[in-house]
Amino acid sequence: MDKEKEKWMEDILQSMNSSKRAAPRPELFQKIKNEFTNQKVAFITLTQWKLAIAAAIVVLCMNSTAIYYIAYKQPDDKNVTFSDTYNKALIESYQIY
Repeated sequence: MDKEKEKWMEDILQSMNSSKRAAPRPELFQKIKNEFTNQKVAFITLTQWKLAIAAAIVVLCMNSTAIYYIAYKQPDDKNVTFSDTYNKALIESYQIY
């Protein structure tokens, strides 16, 4: 039984000796090159960069103004306790309309 199994495995392994190496179609490389050359590259214009930077500056100014107002301009309510602040229910009624 072992001889038959060994012969069968040897036959399987030897069957690959006569096979050809896999090769791609000749036009495949040209097709791949065409894909790379035909791709359109999206770029951002200088105007778009300027608008994005301006929007970022506006957001930063608004945030810094809000932080300044919270930190320095709000009246100090030293007498208000935690229980005074949160004794009311967040939602008085659950009616949507």
